[in-house]
Amino acid sequence: MKYPVIVFAVLMMAVSCKTSKETVTTSTEATLTVPKKGDKPVSSVNRPIYPLYISFFSRSSGIDHKVKEEYDKFILQFESDNKLKLKVEIIKWGREGEIDMCFMLSDISKKKQKDFILKSKEILGKSDTVYIYEDAVCARQK
Repeated sequence: MKYPVIVFAVLMMAVSCKTSKETVTTSTEATLTVPKKGDKPVSSVNRPIYPLYISFFSRSSGIDHKVKEEYDKFILQFESDNKLKLKVEIIKWGREGEIDMCFMLSDISKKKQKDFILKSKEILGKSDTVYIYEDAVCARQK
């Protein structure tokens, strides 16, 4: 009775090992590299380059809500002070509040762009769960 069970177990292991090694790829998939702090995301798909790309991420405890709230207030104040509306694409991607903010700043002057980016870095630099990229693709953009 033990012999058929052993043969069956060996056959199941052989079949499961063979199927786990197969990889399927398609030519229409985008190849994304998960960025590290300071790196720019890389994509094989032609996507727009954003002057400012910010990613709020989590280490199993949610995003840094204090810094996010401060940054949201800064954005509203910047828009009010400069009488403009920033073009930002917001992508929610996590279960703990993770989001990406991709700013297209082409409608404002280079000086205001620079000021906005510098102040953004100042505020967001207080957190170790925020990535800040300049002139980058928005990695999770659809």
